[in-house]
Amino acid sequence: PLPHPHPHSSIPLATQVPQIRASDTKCSHARPTLPNDARRPKPSPGISALSPACHTSPFFTTDTIEVCEDKRALFDLYLIITIRFPPCRRLSVCSCTHPSHHCHPVRRRRLVLALRPPNHHPENPHRHIGTHERSGTSEEAMVNHTSSGPSAAAAMANETLFRTALPPLPTFSLEPTGDVFVWISDFWLSLLLPVAVYWAMSIFFHVIDVLDLFPQYRLHTPDEILRRNHASRFEVARDVVIQQVIQVVTGAALAVTEPPEMHGKAQYDVAVWATRLRLAQRALPALLGLLGLNATDISKNMSTSHPLLAGALAGGYYPFLATAESAAPTFAPWELTAAKLIYHVLIPGLQFFVAVFILDTWQYFLHRLMHMNRWLYTTFHSRHHRLYVPYAYGALYNHPFEGFLLDTLGAAIAFKVTGMTLRQGTCFFTFSTIKTIDDHCGYAFPWDPLQLITSNNAAYHDIHHQTWGIKANFSQPFFTFWDTLLGTKYKGSRTDRLADKKRVEKMK
Repeated sequence: PLPHPHPHSSIPLATQVPQIRASDTKCSHARPTLPNDARRPKPSPGISALSPACHTSPFFTTDTIEVCEDKRALFDLYLIITIRFPPCRRLSVCSCTHPSHHCHPVRRRRLVLALRPPNHHPENPHRHIGTHERSGTSEEAMVNHTSSGPSAAAAMANETLFRTALPPLPTFSLEPTGDVFVWISDFWLSLLLPVAVYWAMSIFFHVIDVLDLFPQYRLHTPDEILRRNHASRFEVARDVVIQQVIQVVTGAALAVTEPPEMHGKAQYDVAVWATRLRLAQRALPALLGLLGLNATDISKNMSTSHPLLAGALAGGYYPFLATAESAAPTFAPWELTAAKLIYHVLIPGLQFFVAVFILDTWQYFLHRLMHMNRWLYTTFHSRHHRLYVPYAYGALYNHPFEGFLLDTLGAAIAFKVTGMTLRQGTCFFTFSTIKTIDDHCGYAFPWDPLQLITSNNAAYHDIHHQTWGIKANFSQPFFTFWDTLLGTKYKGSRTDRLADKKRVEKMK
């Protein structure tokens, strides 16, 4: 009987070739009956049939391979199938030595040895054996004696096969995502939470204003609010409610166009990122070589003390992680941890900051345009500047068209472009609302985190609402990089300007 990969071997399944039965004495050209025959890719030369399980693969895969002596494609084909298409790993190999396609047992035996892990003892997976320790039939001795060169090359090819095998990706099933709270759906939460937060924060700052709790942190006195503003508090609240109605309607239309939220694919996506990390490690030996370092030697020296680091330096080679239970290569613990951080932290964080950049860019250029174009300013934007002394719930006091164009549409574009989920969008919309209120609150609290993490704060935006700063500080609501890059940041400080104004008033 021909030797087969041991069922309890610690070598991953991806490096083993399935059994070749002794009854396979002839390579058959008969193609199996497959569904959707027209969808099968055309077989490559020397390949007799396609795998039923993989007939829709974009690359050819095989169920029975015929390789004659003049065709040296067996290893390349096996590597392609093993590495690129994990579901298509199962092969039945039949090598032929002459055009009659009668399989020669010695030649077939040689291929079996070539595709088995090098120096692998089937009874003791951890025991490495030499050529002279092997025992068996005269057929095996004949192979070892007559084809030491090909066997050595096969061993090298098989070691490459072991190194390049990737852990299989887990299966997954998608299910509809449930709601965060049982008493309200995520759909309505995404629409109503920004509105609720807007009025809750506005009432908080309004109470502080009316009771005059922190006068030392005021940007303007209560008398200025009454004397300088050209819109009553009722008019401000009315226009804010109108904009929020438009905001809710737009958000509902946007949510309806979104596909249903599904979950259950997280482990698969994490495994995909772990696979990318494994593939990226294969570039480490070459990169270290550019620095004059021998990654192989370094890896061997560290294999005992730091096996995971040694495996990474070897190009993602972790043979000690393969177990009989998994029967396949597995990811290193650090790979899974890093993949989880990428999937659950880095990617959502990147989406958020890209959305912030999009919203800042959208609002800066439209906001500046409304100041540069006289008709746009007088028709739309001048309404917002009736408040020379901003206060919290006046943050969204705009012309309805301007409110839709700058705030609602800008946030919707940022949400769609970054591919956020509905819950991510809810957090982004709510945080943008909080930041906008804080920029108009009229207080410069030293302990306010939103006024510390960015220079675009209440004092910065208050300059833009003054007659002497109306042509500067267009950035909103998060950062000021566009003002800095394009030279529209107000020169000097607000404190110096107010001091000069007081001196002028005293001189009069």
